[in-house]
Amino acid sequence: MSSRLKKIAIAGLVATIGYSIEATAEPVSQYSSIAPDKCRQLTADEESGSVTFSCPGPAGIDVWVGEGDLRTFLAYGPEPRKQCAAQQTFGSFNTAGPTMEWRMADGAPFATIIRYKMDSGNGKRFNFLVVTALRGGQTCHMAYVDGSLPRHNELARDIADNQARQFNCATDTPQLVTNRDYQLSHLVSGVPCGPDAAMKFQE
Repeated sequence: MSSRLKKIAIAGLVATIGYSIEATAEPVSQYSSIAPDKCRQLTADEESGSVTFSCPGPAGIDVWVGEGDLRTFLAYGPEPRKQCAAQQTFGSFNTAGPTMEWRMADGAPFATIIRYKMDSGNGKRFNFLVVTALRGGQTCHMAYVDGSLPRHNELARDIADNQARQFNCATDTPQLVTNRDYQLSHLVSGVPCGPDAAMKFQE
């Protein structure tokens, strides 16, 4: 093979390897805030006590935050109220945030992870990491990882990285990761999410 052909072959191999590495890049984390002072208030209803915010996220994706009945709802993008995630929350009184972790691949987010803190009703508090799948125009909860577990942050990232991009919001049931005596149906409302799920907040 001539010297010139060798250079062309090597250049082609490098280009192919470079594309492969870029296309299968390891997921990384970015962080954003949903604290009220970092967000823009959209609505407020004094009678019901509900309020909604829009908070900036990576890749131009805004986070919609709905708070009502002492519970928090989160959704994403330009039409958040149409998403499954907009009507999913814990049954217990809860608050979320303020820091949201975004799992990213090739500069695009495919999942978020955020901690919800809850009141058990007997004076004790507990928390779960909620993993939300971001798939085009539809988003939904796909896993709940008990914050009392060892390495719970790593567990949540592993679930996001390996399952979020295949999760079907309309048919798949979220995973509950805990060693306590919790039942998904008692812990969370709005799951699984069907196409006719009612929204908690309306325009």
